Parts: sequence; C-alpha cells; structure tokens
Amino acid sequence: MIFLYYLKLALRSIMPTPLLSLVTVAAIAIGISVSMTMVTVRHVFDADPIPEKSSRLFNVRVDNWDPNSVFFAVAEGSTVLIRVSLLLVSLSW
Repeated sequence: MIFLYYLKLALRSIMPTPLLSLVTVAAIAIGISVSMTMVTVRHVFDADPIPEKSSRLFNVRVDNWDPNSVFFAVAEGSTVLIRVSLLLVSLSW
C-alpha cells in the first residue's frame, strides 16, 4: 500500500521534467557502475598475483639513509629530513 503511494509520488515528480529526471537517473546509474567497477578491479588486484610461486615471492625494502643526517635545507634554520626508501620486488627462481 505504501509502496504504491511512493510510486505515484515518483511519477508525479517525474512528469513535469522528464528529461531532467532521465539525466539524473543516468548519472546515478553511471556513478554506481563506475564505483562497482573500481571495487571489482581493486579486489582482483589484491589477490595473490602468482599463487604457485607465493612461497618464493619477496618484498625487499632497502633503507640506507642515515636518519640523523640532513638531506635538504629549506630555509635558514629549518631543515627537512628526507629518508630514502627503495622498494624492490624480487623473484628467486
């Protein structure tokens, strides 16, 4: 019963501006489809890339920068310390 009321109310609000209503519905549909596509792509890329070689896949991080040394001076009296990290992915065959 209440669903029919909402349906009649929706039809009454669509009738005066059908083109604007169509554009609004299309924009919502595109937004939902893009969001779902991004969620699906992220889910696929989060999976194990090489399941048969997972035991031999390593994530190596090399950080050889001294945290006490200054890398770059911005202005007189203020310094910015930049630590350099190098990310290496190695497959040991």
